Amino acid sequence: MAPRVQAEDLDAYVLGLVLARVATQEHRASLGIAGHEAAQEYAFSLHPRERLGVLRALAGELLAADPVPPRALAGVLTG
Repeated sequence: MAPRVQAEDLDAYVLGLVLARVATQEHRASLGIAGHEAAQEYAFSLHPRERLGVLRALAGELLAADPVPPRALAGVLTG
């Protein structure tokens, strides 16, 4: 059975993964992130209320750059 992890810590973990694996190098550099561990440290250094905002901003950037966005969101980009 998986250990019980606080929701705020899961948010930080996912944000760190997105920063390390999905965000552009330019985005990481602008935050001073030089690798996976630095991405996790950055994510966990944010206040829990800030984490979702940062994750959503990254998601917006990714969506805007996605050549084939999900159909559920395609209308948002064109409308």
